[in-house]
Formats: sequence, structure tokens, C-alpha cells
Amino acid sequence: MKRNCREIEQRMLAILKKDSSRAILDMVGEPGISRVTAKRTLDSLVGNGKIMSFSVPLDIETKNLAITHLRILDVGRNGRGII
Repeated sequence: MKRNCREIEQRMLAILKKDSSRAILDMVGEPGISRVTAKRTLDSLVGNGKIMSFSVPLDIETKNLAITHLRILDVGRNGRGII
């Protein structure tokens, strides 16, 4: 049983290395395991630190984009309110 768990972990890690945005339901068909087993395995991999983060590879143009948050204050009528 222990060997089977490691095999499932290795299969899931290989899938996530190729595409870290894969959903659990997408992974179920490839390793040939149930959704529940895939979810438990993924939770275990994250919980024990084998998976530290998920990332999305970006092209060079997307990497140079900045996220800007703009907040406009409405100073009319007692200076309260945010637009």
C-alpha cells in the first residue's frame, strides 16, 4: 500500500510539474485514481511541504505588467465617502 501511495504522489507531481494549474478532476483520469484519493494526496503533498506553492509561467510581456490599485476619495459633503 505504501508503494502505491508513493506512485500516486509521483504521478501527481509529474502532472503538476508540467502544468501547475491543473484541477484535481483533470488529474484523476491520468493516474487512474479516484477524486477523493487525488484530493487527499494533494492535501498531503501540500501539508508535508513537498509542494510549497503553485505557480503559473508567464511570458515576458506579462511578467512586466504591474497591478495598480486606485482609490478616489470624495471630499465633498463632510469629506466622507469613497468612490
